[in-house]
Parts: sequence; structure tokens; C-alpha cells
Amino acid sequence: MCAVELLQKRRDDFHTLVLAQDAVAYGDKLAAGQGWGQRALQALDLDRDRLHLHGMKPRPDYLRVLQASSAHVYFTEPFVTSWSLSEALAAGCLVIGSLTPPVEELITDMQTGILVDMDDPEEVADMIEWAFDHPAEVAAIRARARAMICDRYAAEGGFADKAARLAALIAGTRTG
Repeated sequence: MCAVELLQKRRDDFHTLVLAQDAVAYGDKLAAGQGWGQRALQALDLDRDRLHLHGMKPRPDYLRVLQASSAHVYFTEPFVTSWSLSEALAAGCLVIGSLTPPVEELITDMQTGILVDMDDPEEVADMIEWAFDHPAEVAAIRARARAMICDRYAAEGGFADKAARLAALIAGTRTG
């Protein structure tokens, strides 16, 4: 949100859509009625006309948002990535992610996404702005990211293929 504050000051055309619950998923809970989003709104000078806060959306709506987005900012502490990182990459969305080991498992900087120091709002803002100003390069990154996810995790040759081989083994037949 600090990067959002910087970008709102730099660009009149900058809008941010946030789809989230203002709740703590991991770590210590905050006091009743408080969330990190609420804290950011109180602490930062944000133009609320260009900050669009929405709760969670049904998956089809969420996918449409990813596909239409200029960038999806994904930060996590060294822990694990969630399904949403793979989903964003598979949707062809440019992901600007934290330079942390779990994110680096899926994102190679400037190849399948952009990696940033999530504690450096200036760097985050700079890379979001770079994405706006370099559409051809971003299109190539988005295409490589989607291809990488499809190659690694597509059901064909993955679970579906293994399930068919297991079923054939149980039935006493062989598959190619």
C-alpha cells in the first residue's frame, strides 16, 4: 500500500483494485475490528477515489480481474506460496512478487514475472510503473509465465495421465 501511495502521487491514471479480506491469515491476530488494510488506510495518504476495495470474489470474477490487470502484486514471507500465485501466472497476469525463496520457485526475474524487495515501496512502485511503460516486454513475460505454468502443472501428462496408468495397472492391462 505504500507503493500505491507513491504511484498515486506520480500518476493521475493509476487505479488500484484490492480483492481481499482484511484479516490475518497467518501470525498474531490483530485487535478486534482492526486489519492491515484498515491500518494502511489510516496511516497513508491514499486517494480513495482511485483505490477500489472489494472483498473476495467468486473464482470466475477473480480470474477476469487477473486477466484484465496490468499487474498482480504477490508478497509472502519465506513460507510457502499459495495457489493464487500459480493461478495468476496461469491466467497470463504479470506478477510482481516478493524476492523470497517460495516465490522464486515459480518466478524468474524478468522472465516469468518481476521480483522485488517487498520492504522497499520505492522499488515496488518503480516496477509497477515500469510495467505500465513497457507493454511489449510485459506481454512477453506474461506469455512465458503462462507457458511455464501450463508446461509444469497441466493435468495432461500429470495427474490425469498417472491416474489412467494406475487404473490400467489395477485392471491388469498396460498403457503406452
